[in-house]
Amino acid sequence: MGRVWPQFVAAFSICMGAWGTGTLLAFTANIITDGKLEYNGVTYEGTSLALFGGIMCWGAMTICIPVGYLLGIIGRKMTLLLTIIPFEAGWAVMYFSKSTGLGLTCRFFLGMAGGAFNVGAPLYTMEIADLQLRGMFGTFFQLFISLGVLYAQVMGWIFHDNLGGYIISLWIIPNVFFIAYMFQPESPAYLLKKGNTEKCTKVLKYFRGEDYDASAEMKNIQSDIEEERDLKGKCLETLKTKAAQKSVAICFFMMFFQQFTGINAVTFYTGTIFETAKISISAYLQVVIIGVIGLMFTTISSVTIDKAGRKVLFLISTVLMLVGLLSIGIFFTVQDRIKPSEDTIRILAWFPVLGACIYIIGFCLGMGPIPWMTAGEIVPPAIKAPIAAAAATVNWLFASMVSFGYPIIKDVIGTDTTFYIFVGVCIACICFTIFFMPETRHKPLDQIQKELAGEP
Repeated sequence: MGRVWPQFVAAFSICMGAWGTGTLLAFTANIITDGKLEYNGVTYEGTSLALFGGIMCWGAMTICIPVGYLLGIIGRKMTLLLTIIPFEAGWAVMYFSKSTGLGLTCRFFLGMAGGAFNVGAPLYTMEIADLQLRGMFGTFFQLFISLGVLYAQVMGWIFHDNLGGYIISLWIIPNVFFIAYMFQPESPAYLLKKGNTEKCTKVLKYFRGEDYDASAEMKNIQSDIEEERDLKGKCLETLKTKAAQKSVAICFFMMFFQQFTGINAVTFYTGTIFETAKISISAYLQVVIIGVIGLMFTTISSVTIDKAGRKVLFLISTVLMLVGLLSIGIFFTVQDRIKPSEDTIRILAWFPVLGACIYIIGFCLGMGPIPWMTAGEIVPPAIKAPIAAAAATVNWLFASMVSFGYPIIKDVIGTDTTFYIFVGVCIACICFTIFFMPETRHKPLDQIQKELAGEP
């Protein structure tokens, strides 16, 4: 393996955009008080607060498929640099916005920037990495998302009485990304695909070292490009096979379970959940603790995912999430329906905190990274690109349904019942994992396809 520091610099630069995306996901976690978000004389509550959470996901959903085309037409670098436009416009206008409609529009455009990174950043990091570094680089996107979530939670704690300062602290991140990434080279795979052999060689030597013989790697990249061209037009033919249909179904079900086990309800409304619990520790600090735990276990997941196996880790992850959600649900049943003494409430107030910690540990260990990883491993090459774009779109659609629906549904049927619904989805996910999810660790694609087709 040649020199590696340019690869890390480029990967960290692009993943600063993922950091910015993480701040969007956790934007509301530490700034909602008494079920309301107030800024510049505008109050978001009820349906408008639900829209404020969900519309960011709608923006991300609308951009996934178009950005997939842009990555191939104008390049990875230019496409991702252009995300500075919705980032800048979104944060700048939100800072001055004095109407609900304008605030929601800003969230939509910020969501578009985040959705673009969801598609482009993992692709770029994989294309610049040495073979020995690809596993590590594959975890960077989720790791920087977690960093962004934690950063937003800390800034929300610091600036919860000064939302203008909070917005400025988040606006800084995409600008750091733009400045850092502007000086990084284009993906070598894109350059070779466009016939720019000389520049591709130069970029590979920059990433691997001046003495690096790029011919073998370029031959492999060219082989992948030719295979991709040969597979064009075979999408419908491939989709007719049992293995492809099963892989697509598994992929979409995993995206469903990732969102409908409640991650965005917990991430978007953590502060509100803890505020309702009335524990002695500041709700703002509790949110930050959750962010630290998420970052820790995202890092641990990157080490264990190849050792424990996808299926086992996904099962453990779901069980932990179930326990966490059940703990939160039980607390709200006791507090809101049984209504015991204040002493009992004080004792049980730790339930939602511990439950949220267990839930986040479970999510970061498996439910967060494994659906994306498995989708890349089980889908046949002929349909991988369109299915990846469709999966990202559907994932954001599911995310918007949860983030929009949670504050409304909990007011209708109760917080506890809402969390019991998430528990029910976890139980369904456990059954799905045991009976339908394939183990893909250390298996070549052809073996996975044979197993999905039911062949010996």
